[in-house]
Amino acid sequence: MTSTTSMTIDIQDQYLLGRTSAEYQRLRAQALLWEVSTVRALQAIGIQEGMNCLEVGSGPGEVMRLLGTMVGPEGHVTGIDIDERLGEESLHILKTTIGPQFSFQALDLETLPTHLPNAPYDLVYARLTMIHLNNPVAVLRHLWSFVKPGGTLLIQDYDMSYVHTYPPTWATDEFERVLFQTFDISGKDYRMGSRMPGLFVEAGIGAPTNTDIYGLIEPFQKIYPMLVAVYRSLLPAALKMGVTTEQQSNRFLTELAEQAQNRTYYTGSWPLMIATWKQKVG
Repeated sequence: MTSTTSMTIDIQDQYLLGRTSAEYQRLRAQALLWEVSTVRALQAIGIQEGMNCLEVGSGPGEVMRLLGTMVGPEGHVTGIDIDERLGEESLHILKTTIGPQFSFQALDLETLPTHLPNAPYDLVYARLTMIHLNNPVAVLRHLWSFVKPGGTLLIQDYDMSYVHTYPPTWATDEFERVLFQTFDISGKDYRMGSRMPGLFVEAGIGAPTNTDIYGLIEPFQKIYPMLVAVYRSLLPAALKMGVTTEQQSNRFLTELAEQAQNRTYYTGSWPLMIATWKQKVG
């Protein structure tokens, strides 16, 4: 059932990392990085064949792919994202390579309709979406309304305060400073994953059924390309906000590259990926 009636939510569409070809490539690499944690969370909530699922902020479609293989041809996966071009490209690939159990709708979380195609859902899922919102509580409340009785709302998001390298260097400290200050100034919370259980309660959903935390520590040379990609995607917003300058950013990129070539053994910690879920009684 569809409806043109909308529920306005106070969210600014200000995706800090941009909507460029380089950012799309980074998103696909990021999705593969967290695939193990996502499969673990989906198995924990009891994903089954034949389920009807919604992914919010479906982006490059990598989680839709996972969901589609898990629910099979008898199930269905609906993706929604504000980025219509990326969503339609992903949908074409999914239908061509896996099967017909996918659909996509270009929607802004600021004006989600009160009803969505194929709703209500056995699973409503979002990964790395809430961290980009100014009012996640309103969105959580709205998403909960799309979950059928017995279904589950599952949110996976970052706590980026755990990003660091050892031993510390000026370059990696500068990365953290630019990242955290840009999020702070924009009104977005880089600790979103750790806050999520409390936000469930604040949204009226109730205390989570459970949570799961997944983290990675890897050699710096392995995380270096992603650090550069994130920084370059974030840089236009950081420059506009006055968080950094062209001179500082050039120094950062030079010193980070030198660190990647240094014989000193550095390790890097990725953000924690925190899963929070709640099953609806019914």
